[in-house]
Amino acid sequence: MKDLNGRQRRIMHYLLSNGKQLYTIKELSEMLGSSDKTIRNDMKVIIETSKQLAGVDIRIKRGSGIHVAIDQHIEDDLIEQLNAAYESKDQNMVAINIAVLLLNASNKHLLLKDIAREMYISINEVKVALAIIGDWMEKFSISIVVKKGKGIQLQGREIDFRNASRFIASLQMNRLSNHEILIKEFGAVEYKVVSDQVNQVFNEILTNDEKTQLMTHLLIMIHRIKSGHFISIEIPITEKEMTHVLNELCDQLEQHLSIKINENERRYLTLHLPERHDSNLEPAEEVLRLVENLMDEMKHEAMIDFSTDEQLKLGLMTHMTSTIDRMYLSVNINNPLLTEIKKSYPFIFSSVVNAIRNLESKLKYKIPENEMGYITLHFQAAYERMKSTEHKKVVIVCHLGVGISQMLRVRIEKRFPNFIICDVIKVDETVDYIQKNDIDMIVTTIKLDIDTIPVIQVSPLLTTEDEQSLGKYTSSIDIKSPNQSLLMKYLKTELIHMNTSDLSRYELIELIGSELIEAGYVQKAFVQSVSHREFLSSTAVGYGVSIPHGKTEYVEQSSISLAILKEPIIWGEENVSIVFLTALTEEDKKYYHQIYREINDLIEDEETMLNLKHANSKEEIIRLIKRD
Repeated sequence: MKDLNGRQRRIMHYLLSNGKQLYTIKELSEMLGSSDKTIRNDMKVIIETSKQLAGVDIRIKRGSGIHVAIDQHIEDDLIEQLNAAYESKDQNMVAINIAVLLLNASNKHLLLKDIAREMYISINEVKVALAIIGDWMEKFSISIVVKKGKGIQLQGREIDFRNASRFIASLQMNRLSNHEILIKEFGAVEYKVVSDQVNQVFNEILTNDEKTQLMTHLLIMIHRIKSGHFISIEIPITEKEMTHVLNELCDQLEQHLSIKINENERRYLTLHLPERHDSNLEPAEEVLRLVENLMDEMKHEAMIDFSTDEQLKLGLMTHMTSTIDRMYLSVNINNPLLTEIKKSYPFIFSSVVNAIRNLESKLKYKIPENEMGYITLHFQAAYERMKSTEHKKVVIVCHLGVGISQMLRVRIEKRFPNFIICDVIKVDETVDYIQKNDIDMIVTTIKLDIDTIPVIQVSPLLTTEDEQSLGKYTSSIDIKSPNQSLLMKYLKTELIHMNTSDLSRYELIELIGSELIEAGYVQKAFVQSVSHREFLSSTAVGYGVSIPHGKTEYVEQSSISLAILKEPIIWGEENVSIVFLTALTEEDKKYYHQIYREINDLIEDEETMLNLKHANSKEEIIRLIKRD
């Protein structure tokens, strides 16, 4: 087996791990994202290699699939050889396979030895994976219960199991694509049926990203219905804009898959359709009160008055209405842009988190991090609208899916802060849009025949050449702040920690916080507020950097502490090796935004960041940050 490449070992692992299931070439090609021809060639290599092994017989039989016959006494040895090189040996990949097994078993008990046998791993590896899974399952209000003599089982509601199944890919650390996991979990046949029907019914209605999200919900629903599990909570949703189209889709799936999708299941699916602008679960005045309270708190946290922005208020009303519906029904949504939002808009994101924290006592539901990310985009757009009138009004025309177009928007806004991105539209909406709106420039991913206003064509990835093209068009871009460095003003040499190791993020916060308390910079409650802020949402901003902070009311004297870690540590979902702990007084908190900008400028200087990690003295660290 050592002569097989990674993909071939993966194929062999699938064939052995599912001895009773016959895979076809087509199914394997879809699972692995390769062509049928590539898989056929791989199978030729696998078959030739297996001929060298006594007791192993692999054959492709037309019409039924790939057959594997193997003597029991050598099967374990072969699996062990594969695992030695196969990438699913990674703990996260093992965890995702066991999580799928547990979710499929629902409330049934499973013995550790049976899981080990099913996964072709040791019982100890199962225990390690269960530790990972247990922390992950808690996010969905699911607990792992161990009963002596019976084994382990999951405990939670049906709606929680479905939420966890939907986000199963978040356990896999980019080892497999979500597409590959869906096919592996639900089967290529059902995947194809659902894909075909969704594309047929919603072809001109939903974007590709929206269709993918809907497909995920449908596959989970179908699997749970076939297993005899149904949504028990009554969902009070009336007719919506696309309900009739969704019912048509459900009717088609009932016919093709011989299942019954009841009314409550259909209502649950309606929650995951876009453009739901009204709510049956919360009166409009309650939503308005929540939005106004949030805008008031943002005035306090971000030192920006958003009260006169009616566009922001309307946008938040629409978004928060759907958010409240989802919170009431325990429906989690994915936010594929969350990491990019935290990196690009750390100040506004942090202000939103703090504002929601301040409203905790008034909220009926806990607002998760993914929702905070979307709320941040509303406030960031409002902030951009407030900027100087010299800023250029730009519309982005993107011929690709919503995910890619929004990512392009984030990158343009980050690189060109004087661009006000008014909207992201489809190609066929362009002419009508520019006739009805006052636009200075179009940025497009596809060639457009428009000569009334400047049109700049860019790659969806926004390359260096694209940035240069946009830069030539506007000479007024102010990418870096010319103001005096506040980072250097508040960074204290005595508060620099070098080569710190063997600490968790909370332990590091306690270490730095104790020093600040002893030196009289902060009160004891400040350290607790920093940890609580981390609990709400990680302050990692990407690039190995985190910017933890606490409540200004507990700060006696403004300061910034810096920790350079000997080895990166887990900080939420990221690895972090440089930590800026900021503590500003109520009077100085207006400078948070500039400090974030200065740290961001520092982060973008790759050479300086690398030198910081290897600095030999505090004096060298100060010199590097000054960039003398």
